[in-house]
Amino acid sequence: MTRAPLADVQAERALLSALIARPSILDSLPLPADAWTLPAHEAISAALRWLYDAGLRVTEASIAQRLASLDVLRGIGGESAIYELAVGEAMLVHAEVTHARVVALADLRRQRGHLMRALAAVEREDGAEAALHCASALEHTEGDGGAVHTMQALALDAHFRATGAETPGMSRPLLTGIGAVDAAMGGSDPGDVVLVVARTNVGKTSFALQLAENMLPLGKRAGIIQVEDGLPLTGNRILSRHSGVPTRALRARDMTWEQHDRLASVAEVMSQMTAGQGYLVACLPGATDTAVIRTAASMVRKHGCALVVVDYIQALKCSTREKDLREELLVMGARLKTMAQRLGCVVVITSQATTETGGEGSPPKLSDVRDCKVLESQCDTGMVLWEDAEGTVMGKIGKSKAEGKGARFAFTRGPGGSLIERDVPEEYSAGGYRAKRGAR
Repeated sequence: MTRAPLADVQAERALLSALIARPSILDSLPLPADAWTLPAHEAISAALRWLYDAGLRVTEASIAQRLASLDVLRGIGGESAIYELAVGEAMLVHAEVTHARVVALADLRRQRGHLMRALAAVEREDGAEAALHCASALEHTEGDGGAVHTMQALALDAHFRATGAETPGMSRPLLTGIGAVDAAMGGSDPGDVVLVVARTNVGKTSFALQLAENMLPLGKRAGIIQVEDGLPLTGNRILSRHSGVPTRALRARDMTWEQHDRLASVAEVMSQMTAGQGYLVACLPGATDTAVIRTAASMVRKHGCALVVVDYIQALKCSTREKDLREELLVMGARLKTMAQRLGCVVVITSQATTETGGEGSPPKLSDVRDCKVLESQCDTGMVLWEDAEGTVMGKIGKSKAEGKGARFAFTRGPGGSLIERDVPEEYSAGGYRAKRGAR
């Protein structure tokens, strides 16, 4: 079977003819860089665009002069190639129709390119790269470089979003359900990545579960992809959070009668819940970034999750062979960022911080991400968690693309490792991690 060339040379020639006759239509009919399939067409279009943008007169002679100065005139067939385009059919061409034809074929060629690169990625067993190219092929993301908008149009659009009636499908920032964080930031936009950094045993997983639970009162659904712990441990944590029975008692099957009663009450409530009433959990210990992307896509597209938590990135395996662990984390971070943008959801990535950084009761920094100090650059929001000497789990927004940087929040530990928001202790000053006693 012969593969279609996805090209219409006659349509390209007709469109170029119309552009030479009426270059002003470039303002209303922009062209992607890959619109042309012949080098001569691409060169003539580029020369025409340059002349028009420079405010110079566009004629066959000026186009030829421009190409001659670039030493490409002879390569496209000389001046005769330009004159052939400029005569005969220019005024008979419906520019909008030929433009639509040329752009549509360019889009199809771009899709085919993504699919071919996806196939090549599959053959070298790079599933993550294959998934991203397939998403690009389906969503037409490259386009022609984007439209240009006036400042007043953007401001008026922002005014409508902020004050107008909410319409179906309107994108709203996703809140965390943590009062201090939402008050400082106003939520995260679809496609945002939130990086949460903490030392070992501070509460990264508890924070992830808390975020997922906080979505339910907001009418949103979350998914957690756990790449360190298995299903039994995760199930114990969920049951412990809702019953208050310690996970160690669940594992040892050593509980009081009162604890048995609490477990029975929670089990009865859980058994009556529908599948859509809770958050989703996928346990993929030691998974690759490919598996995470595939699972996240299912959570978002099949189950409607607005938030996906990946806990935690150092436990992931890179699906491609990179030169070192630092480079692997960079590649995986970039893929997760692309995943968030493709799926239109908020992605939270938890990460370990180096244990040597800072003293007891002092917070880590975003730059303290173990093995990869530049993960911070790939996130839209960065938070750090730490535990002070009194056992309060403190949090600080270390990076925010809008407002919120520097804001603090605090939790006390509740039943089953849950985190209960509390007021930030007064001894924590705005300028330091902890005010010196007696300094107030």
